[in-house]
Amino acid sequence: GGLLLTLGMAPLIMAAVFVCGFIDMAILSLLPLYGLRAGLDEGGALILLTVLISGTVVLQLPTGWLADRLGRHSMLIACAVVGTVSPLLVPMALGNDTLLWPILFVWGGTTVSLYTIGLAMLGDRFGPDLLPAANAMMVIAYCLGGIAGPPIAGVAMEVWGMDAMPYGLAAICGLFTLGAIAGRLRARRI
Repeated sequence: GGLLLTLGMAPLIMAAVFVCGFIDMAILSLLPLYGLRAGLDEGGALILLTVLISGTVVLQLPTGWLADRLGRHSMLIACAVVGTVSPLLVPMALGNDTLLWPILFVWGGTTVSLYTIGLAMLGDRFGPDLLPAANAMMVIAYCLGGIAGPPIAGVAMEVWGMDAMPYGLAAICGLFTLGAIAGRLRARRI
């Protein structure tokens, strides 16, 4: 009924929060292990996670403010682009905290903004009759992404090495970015 209806009415939003859950839970689960494999001690590995989580908190207000002014769809795509590029830079920045910490901060903030902006888009898209079902579907999409992300990223790290985690997460976000841009272009032609 209502859940599947809302999925069909807002596939971009549901894809955004699925990707957010996938990346968010993979990072929370595996970034400390990534740091350890990169040669950091336990404290250094946990600092990586602390910096990333700080970005998820601090950048919500600026990205929300920008989404209100530039348009939610445009800002969703911008966050997805940054969420694609940031993890590609992580392996190159290892060993240089001056570069690595801002990259992690921005990566965390823009990736979680996929959820925040998606939630705002959900409020714009659905009226009071379908909003509860749409919100439930959004939570389901996030949780499904969160369930899938850690094992897939973990297996990738085991099979292809530690850098498969950031590269794989960049690929997931990149696929979403391409889909969001294609949807935007298709909507403009109609």
